[in-house]
Amino acid sequence: GDWSSDVCSSDLKTSPHRVPLKPVSQPSQYLGHFIGHEGPGSILSDLKARGWATGLSAGGGSGSAGFDFFRINLSLTATGLGAFLYRPRRAQLAQFFAAHHQEVLQTIFAYLELLRSTPPQEWTFAEMKQLGEIAWRWKEHGQPGPMVKNLASRLHSLGPRERLLVAPYFATTFDGALIREMADGLVAKRCRVFVGSKEPLEGRGEWDLKEQYYSTEYGVRPLEMAHLKVRRGPFPGLFLLPD
Repeated sequence: GDWSSDVCSSDLKTSPHRVPLKPVSQPSQYLGHFIGHEGPGSILSDLKARGWATGLSAGGGSGSAGFDFFRINLSLTATGLGAFLYRPRRAQLAQFFAAHHQEVLQTIFAYLELLRSTPPQEWTFAEMKQLGEIAWRWKEHGQPGPMVKNLASRLHSLGPRERLLVAPYFATTFDGALIREMADGLVAKRCRVFVGSKEPLEGRGEWDLKEQYYSTEYGVRPLEMAHLKVRRGPFPGLFLLPD
């Protein structure tokens, strides 16, 4: 069978006040470094311990000239999402899993609040810059065609042409004020949550809309803000990277 059709995912996209793209400081890269961390104290570590997620990535992208979006993508387990993904061949009831997708969102926004309440750390920026310089120095040669296409897509957003090649690897200027400005925009009221699953979420019934061209079934509902206020800090399992 096609196992990929049973993969659950959640994608959070925020647009924080149309923050200008700053190739020399890259605040989204700094925030993504913390949010995408996988070790102790991280979002993913907390969710993995509960059996709710298996992977997480975070960073800026998909914006346009003058602004960017920040995205957090999660690979959820069936328990984390609350979908029913197992259907016996015989005429038996499908196996339902407890729904925890709201608690997953609570954990994410709790960590974002922790990040906002902590002043930007210049030592972290310096460490990221050093690692980026190493990655650039030892970068393998790619295929010319895809490289030209990639560079052309960046012309409107990556600032000085002399940094067009190295900009994705490391920033050069620490800007704590801009990092804080972007972090302040990572709040629920500015967020859209995209949930992908083969089956509807528990308690939501069937999908009620269908995409015009590919006939993909989907639904659109307001984000349940009240649920995001239930779980507040401090959280023993969540903390930022130590100095």
